[in-house]
Amino acid sequence: MKKTLNRTGGRPFQLCAHQLLLFLWTLVLLFLPMAGCNSSSSPPPATPELAVPQITSLTSGDGTATVAWTTVPGAIAYNLYGGLAPGVTPANGLLVADVVSPLTVTGLENGTSYYCVVTAVHPAGESFPSAEGSVTLAPSAPASISVTATDVPAGETYTPSVIVQWSDVPVGATSYNLYRSEAPPVTLASPAFPGVTSPYTDLAVSYDTTYYYMVTAVGVGGESLPSQQVSVQPRLPLDAPVNVTATVTEEATRSITLSWSPPLTGAAPESYNLYRSETPGVIVDPANRIAAAVTASPYVDTAGLVGGVTYYYVITAVIGTTESAPSAEVSATARGSRSTTGGGGDTGYGNNLSFPLVFADGYGVTGTLLSTTVVPPYTLTNIDVNTGLRPTVDELASLAEFPHFDPLTVFLLNSVPYYEQQTVNTWQADWVNGIAADPGAVQEVTVDWGDNLASVSFSANSVIRVETVLYQDTALSDPADTLTAYNMALLFGSQVTEMQGTDATTYESTRRNVFAVTARLTIEKLDGPGGNVVYTLFDRALAENFGIDGTGGYSAEINVAGRLVYGYNWMLNQDVLPEPITKTGWWRLTFSLDDSATIGSEVVNNHTSLVAMDPSDTTALLDTPNNFTSIEVEVR
Repeated sequence: MKKTLNRTGGRPFQLCAHQLLLFLWTLVLLFLPMAGCNSSSSPPPATPELAVPQITSLTSGDGTATVAWTTVPGAIAYNLYGGLAPGVTPANGLLVADVVSPLTVTGLENGTSYYCVVTAVHPAGESFPSAEGSVTLAPSAPASISVTATDVPAGETYTPSVIVQWSDVPVGATSYNLYRSEAPPVTLASPAFPGVTSPYTDLAVSYDTTYYYMVTAVGVGGESLPSQQVSVQPRLPLDAPVNVTATVTEEATRSITLSWSPPLTGAAPESYNLYRSETPGVIVDPANRIAAAVTASPYVDTAGLVGGVTYYYVITAVIGTTESAPSAEVSATARGSRSTTGGGGDTGYGNNLSFPLVFADGYGVTGTLLSTTVVPPYTLTNIDVNTGLRPTVDELASLAEFPHFDPLTVFLLNSVPYYEQQTVNTWQADWVNGIAADPGAVQEVTVDWGDNLASVSFSANSVIRVETVLYQDTALSDPADTLTAYNMALLFGSQVTEMQGTDATTYESTRRNVFAVTARLTIEKLDGPGGNVVYTLFDRALAENFGIDGTGGYSAEINVAGRLVYGYNWMLNQDVLPEPITKTGWWRLTFSLDDSATIGSEVVNNHTSLVAMDPSDTTALLDTPNNFTSIEVEVR
């Protein structure tokens, strides 16, 4: 049978049966290679008729990028291909398969550019890729930001500034923006200093204002997240104190008074720290600090001083935790003890007793029991070191005679040779053990307050010397009872620099001072003149201070004139009072005699009676029955 195909414009085309089979087989052989499966791992070739998605947005975050694309009909999934360079295809890109829009990719590096395409997956295959999209991440936030307040000197004044520093961002940063605020938190809405570099100096600042800072990095990808916030408060520079002096404290042993003025420029200090050393070149170190948070000058140092030793001092100014450089160094040599113990532990020379003295209770000025047999005249073998007077045990060991006047230490006054106190020269006026003959004897005494308490105007920054003298005068007795005294004269100086000495001559005195171990001093704040007590600042008995060095106690001393006085350095300038007590106003000072004193394990009864006031003490009160006297002073 023959098949006939019609062709337009010609006679019929005829084929026999075997010719038709041959034609069909040829077609099979021709198309067979195209019908086989591709065993390669490469993506199957895109099907041109499959719909292609398009990227609609690419946005960056901190180490992230978010890509969104259009959805297409018939797609059952989408594939994302990414890379670090333009020209990403399914053949060279990193595949993230079976994703949905929008897709956020994490773990990316800030400051870096990324490229990508998206394909749609259909049942019949994968589409061609979308147009390529790209995104550049903003740089990372700057790290290690710090801020420091500085000062620019301008003559005797200063200009404040703030230096802000940060670490450069290693990738993607082309500049930095600095943000500042005067109140936390600082934000991207705060005033900015754009396009700055580290370190940046901010001169638009004022003292005593706190400033808050943060910094961002800027790159092709935009502005980074902000750094951490830091803050600083510019303060006027804290200079060292000036006019620093160190002098021996007036009428005191082992005591040095330091004074100073505030810095001439810079900030006003809140307080001062004091440092001391026994060698020059004092180091500002807690180990050398003798006082902290001292609020005013002067300051009296008595902490562990040894007579005859030179001490060196520097002072620093303090505001909060900031401490200035040290002041100029000053020095002073402490006087030897005026109440030197019999054991002689003092390496310096104290004052010699030049005026007669009665030990009313049979105890020396350091609380040691006296002999009942030692009487004048005194020699190297007839000395009671328990009096606490010079010469000490150590001095006796080196003396060839007593009294001892060294011709190499003569001071000429009106061509007359004098021998100074506080030197190798040593002498001793007569003294009496008040109960040697009669254990029940009572010494009737007149009281004399220090002249300064009535004549000097005091302020809240004063150091007030409180002195009291008890004395007897036997001029009216018959016959007159006298004791030997040494003639003394003022050689030079005044107050803390005063020096007296003797010409080695003596005279017989009807007056003598009295030492009672039961003495007590009380300092009380009043609500007005003659008013009620509102606060007790100090209340100590003399016996409580036996054997104790340093501040805080009440004591009796031999002054530069060679007379025994009860003395206390009232450092009002250093006192801290509880609210609402103020330093200004009226204070009452009371000298009294307790019924007894405890010395070691012994209870010593009082043997002294206050019977009269010195005629010069016109403002003082005496209460004879209760054995006390008081005087009021005003602090202005």
